[in-house]
Amino acid sequence: MNNSLLRRLTSYIVPAISFCLYTGTCQAADAVVDDLSPKIFQVTTAETRPNDAVLVRGEYLDKITEIKVYRLNDDNVDTELPGYVPMPLEDGLLDHNGTDRRMKYATTGNGQSVDLIQQGNQSVKFIIPKALEEGVYSVEITGEKKHKSNFYVNVPKVNWVISEEGLKVTAGDYLRIQGKNLLRSGGKGQVALIPVGKRQVVKVKVATYYDDFSVSVNVPGNLTPGEYHLYYHNGLGGKTAWSEPLRVTVVNKSADWWGTSVFNVKDYGAKGDGVHNETAAFRAALNAAEQKGSGIVYVPRGRYMLTGELILSPNVILKGEAKEVTQLFWNPLNWDTNEMPASLISETHHFGVKDLNIWASRAWGVILTTGPLNEQGNVVLENILLRQSAQVSGMLYQVKPNRDVVDAELHSRWSKTGIVLRGENLKIRNCIFNSSGMYTFYAATGFIQNCRFERNTTGVNQPYMLVHPKGLIYEDCYKQGDGYGYASSIDESRNLYEARNSIPLTIPMTGNV
Repeated sequence: MNNSLLRRLTSYIVPAISFCLYTGTCQAADAVVDDLSPKIFQVTTAETRPNDAVLVRGEYLDKITEIKVYRLNDDNVDTELPGYVPMPLEDGLLDHNGTDRRMKYATTGNGQSVDLIQQGNQSVKFIIPKALEEGVYSVEITGEKKHKSNFYVNVPKVNWVISEEGLKVTAGDYLRIQGKNLLRSGGKGQVALIPVGKRQVVKVKVATYYDDFSVSVNVPGNLTPGEYHLYYHNGLGGKTAWSEPLRVTVVNKSADWWGTSVFNVKDYGAKGDGVHNETAAFRAALNAAEQKGSGIVYVPRGRYMLTGELILSPNVILKGEAKEVTQLFWNPLNWDTNEMPASLISETHHFGVKDLNIWASRAWGVILTTGPLNEQGNVVLENILLRQSAQVSGMLYQVKPNRDVVDAELHSRWSKTGIVLRGENLKIRNCIFNSSGMYTFYAATGFIQNCRFERNTTGVNQPYMLVHPKGLIYEDCYKQGDGYGYASSIDESRNLYEARNSIPLTIPMTGNV
């Protein structure tokens, strides 16, 4: 069914359904409202101040005869059950995720009539009266036959949430809430959580405001796991100005999946002197952790030369003493042309690398998720200093034929070079990356925070970063400005919050996508 036909069917059906919900008495759609009365599909949802324009989209908007704007009172809601008024929804039924907390729209005073600007069949604009205070506005639209439609402006909207357990609410831990209109002057935001099918309410005040698109709350530790509806109030508009409900899952905080067992590589023969080949010792420690089922493969301070790939196991983390004193480096002359390993460090899921300095000369992939796509995810990269160079050695790379060979070698599998991670619960924090290859995050859920992404150029003009978000917070990072992008695939591109990132020759980016 095409969008135009769906919109027309929705425009006939939705008024009747809405009438049933409000009155409890169902009648035929044509008995409730004329089919040619204005139908609203979408309105401005970003912060709107006095003297700002509001865009309304829909059908038969040329039939509008009057628009009135009311500024709602900021009544205290600390002791009130949450109540909400659903926003218009394009190509869908009104309030499709609704609950019994839906309320009839409110107005305050007589309202102010406003001019209709650029009015047409499918859109109209109006200006919020300059004399009104900032706040939540109730808008009343009247059609030719006195049919009225209403919606709110500046009401909060919650799109998604995320915690250390992924796209879930974690009892006893922080919760990041992502949406719009979350921050207003006075800082009175709060969250209400109501178990599905029940009426008891747990309310939590906002602990940290990042901006209008992201806030954080501390979830009580005694919250019972299960399914809940989450509502948000930004402190303005009174008891009907809560966000529409978002259904969320509450879980208990889980223990670190790598456990507490430690496997020191020096106990398996590693020297850390920068001379001996340590590959066998590292693999022996990794194998011991695999046999245990989980563990920390610990690398004390020193320089460790490796000549082969390290394949980790689920629930295993490779951890150094600190990135300032523990270095792993791969001998760049160990592989013939086009015979480099696909990745130096890899696993499918539940693995990590922490507190290491990694020098990956002449390598394709450095850290990759491998295996079945639907199993990839749950990766931790923290406190890493990583450099990937395509060069064989400084002197050899100065010879143009040699340089051309290694550049072509890397270019031959560009999309699988560098760091390529996929899946849910990616946690990449406090790292410095300087890579000849790509930084690629497919279908990514999780956090990329306080990192620096630089490109160690090879002379190949290719993009160096691709981000395909499915619920990703990407903030407080530096990323080199040449050649990065976001996925165009609808299936792998939603719910991205990018803020306070520094990009050379551009301005910091903030917002939700």
